[in-house]
Amino acid sequence: MPTSSAVSEIARLLPWVLLGSLLGAALLSYALSRVLMGPLEALAEVAETPRPTEDMPLVASDAPNEFVEVARRFRSPVRSLNEERERVEAQRDELPRMQESLVRASKLASVGRLAAGIAHEIGNPLAAVKGYLSLVKRDLPPNERKEIVERSGRELDRIH
Repeated sequence: MPTSSAVSEIARLLPWVLLGSLLGAALLSYALSRVLMGPLEALAEVAETPRPTEDMPLVASDAPNEFVEVARRFRSPVRSLNEERERVEAQRDELPRMQESLVRASKLASVGRLAAGIAHEIGNPLAAVKGYLSLVKRDLPPNERKEIVERSGRELDRIH
C-alpha cells in the first residue's frame, strides 16, 4: 500500500505546508508594503502638494533608486506647472493696471485731437486776418479796403 502511506504523509504535512504558505504570504506582503507603499505614498504626497519646495524629500529615504527617479521626473512637471501658474497670476494682477493705462492713453489722444482741431479752427482765420491786414497796409482803393476789413471782421467773428 504505497499510495496509502503517501496519502497519510501528505495529510500529515498539509497543515504545515498551508501554515508555511500563509507565513510566506504574510512576509511577502509586509516586505512589499515596506518597499512599495512608503515610496508610493510619498509620490502621492508630491502630487497633492500644490507648491513643492526644494527641501521636501522626493520619496522615503529607504526607497529604491527607481522610485527616487520617478519622483524626480514627476516633480519637474509639477514645478513647471507651478511656475506657469505664478506667471498667469502675475499677468492677471497686471491686467487692471494695463487697462487703466490704455484708458488714460485713449483720453489723452482724444484731448490731443481736440486741441489740434481747436488750433486749426483758430489758426486758419488768424492767418486770413493777418493776410488781409498786410493788404490793408498797401495803397488800395477804398472799396477794396472796406471789403478786406469786412472779411477780417467775419474771420474774427469766426474765431470768437
